[in-house]
Amino acid sequence: MPEEGSPLPRESDATSLQANHYRDYAALASKYEYLRPFLHDGKFEYSYEGQCALTCAIIKEDYDIDIDAMEGHLVPAVPSRVAYLRIVQRVLRESGSVIGRTRCRGLDVGTGPYAIYAILGVKEFGWEMIGVDIDGESVAHANEIVQRNGMEHIKVVEADGISRDTRSIDFTVCNPPFYHTIEDKELRKDSKETSIKRAAVIGTPTELVFEGGEVGFVKKLINQSKEHHVHGGRTWFSSLLGIRSSIQELIDYLLELSITNFHVQSYQLGQTRRWILFWSHAAYHPRIFHQQDFKNVQATVESGNFNLGHTFNILRPLNVEIEKTMDDDSIVQVKVTTPGIVWSRAYRRHPERMEKSVHKFVITSSECHFIYGESFRTFQSFYTYLIGQLKRLTT
Repeated sequence: MPEEGSPLPRESDATSLQANHYRDYAALASKYEYLRPFLHDGKFEYSYEGQCALTCAIIKEDYDIDIDAMEGHLVPAVPSRVAYLRIVQRVLRESGSVIGRTRCRGLDVGTGPYAIYAILGVKEFGWEMIGVDIDGESVAHANEIVQRNGMEHIKVVEADGISRDTRSIDFTVCNPPFYHTIEDKELRKDSKETSIKRAAVIGTPTELVFEGGEVGFVKKLINQSKEHHVHGGRTWFSSLLGIRSSIQELIDYLLELSITNFHVQSYQLGQTRRWILFWSHAAYHPRIFHQQDFKNVQATVESGNFNLGHTFNILRPLNVEIEKTMDDDSIVQVKVTTPGIVWSRAYRRHPERMEKSVHKFVITSSECHFIYGESFRTFQSFYTYLIGQLKRLTT
């Protein structure tokens, strides 16, 4: 459990994502009698009813939360939701967007009757969570679970997506409707070829279907995020995606709206791969390496051999703020804050003509991380200058 008041508890071992995916069903069934009808010769029956029972058992076993199923609604897979939230945690930590917060606050769009992201956000990470949904019955069921378990850091309300000032929200999560129509759902089910016996996806129309599918729904979220963004807000908006081709279409849409701070993360549990699209109207950046899979995703990390002593001496004569610190893993780093491209000849000759814009970089012995600022060109210019100066000192 996270410590009280800790905005970002230490990350768990990444290998636990896969470990959490594989459960000892026999051990679970020995504790939770309602699982036993779905266990046959050590193998679990992935019927709709079986998945409902399994989710209830996992939430009780891992988080001591009592939930009950709501017939006909989508059943959340707990390991996949935990994997998504751990990536959110890493983005918040690396980008520095929650510095100064005593407790992170998240918004779950389409929280459903279980408010599963909200429960996991509070129990696994110690966050505050707001869940929103357009279905009144789902909201009522989720609130009953929240109240029954005394979860004071969760609020569930009936609302349509991102419909509020987001300054107090650090991040959003969403598992969007996947299908364009009910007919599309049936076609996709029939076209899947798999040797694994799985139940057909069961859920309400609002959970499964949206005009334009997941792309249409996330475009709506992007529009809402732009509408409700307030200057000074630091929110990381995000959505889970199940179709790889959706990602480039949404990246192109972000660029159409002049939103340039975005990136893609992914995870895989078993045979299932999922992608997460993050975007922000602020200028904070997590560690993103060069990506070949999707066009126009900007890297915020450049690798190299950075002698920190030489780096400090190179930067000291410039009009920048420099600070030597240690990160949480006791790695020495140099933090640099610059008002502009102060290392350029043009700036040195005519500083009054140059655009002033704060940018921040964090340098370790092996990489340079662009942590804050509007211009990726400024980051590339800084990296090129620093590498060039270091080469001159060592040749």
